[in-house]
Amino acid sequence: MIKIGGREYETRSILIPIRYRLRALYMEHQDQAENLFAVGGLILAMAIPSIVEESLRDRRKIIRGGDYIDLGERAADHLLTNGASISEIFDVATKHLLKILNELPNQEELEEAENFSTERTEPCTVSSSDAA
Repeated sequence: MIKIGGREYETRSILIPIRYRLRALYMEHQDQAENLFAVGGLILAMAIPSIVEESLRDRRKIIRGGDYIDLGERAADHLLTNGASISEIFDVATKHLLKILNELPNQEELEEAENFSTERTEPCTVSSSDAA
């Protein structure tokens, strides 16, 4: 749940590639307040399904190459209309971005997963009753 503007919104998980794209957009627009505000709205649009009309699939397409500034501005406008302040949108979006990025595996964890293997001590067999 994300609380913003005195309301609590149900959230959904953001796919790992989209998390990296959101981080890249945030970094790209760090010195442009207007666009950074839209990216904040975009972060929240990805996390809170109910604040924009586009389907999750359409939102992902927009982030990958569409008009993400427009989507972010519309999401931010929805939140402003429903009681959130500009500073609250910046704050909540930034905190949520940091949260979802901190959930990503680090390099050491990725290397451990790549090197993980288990040895089977007994052969795997399937009987005809298991196959049904």
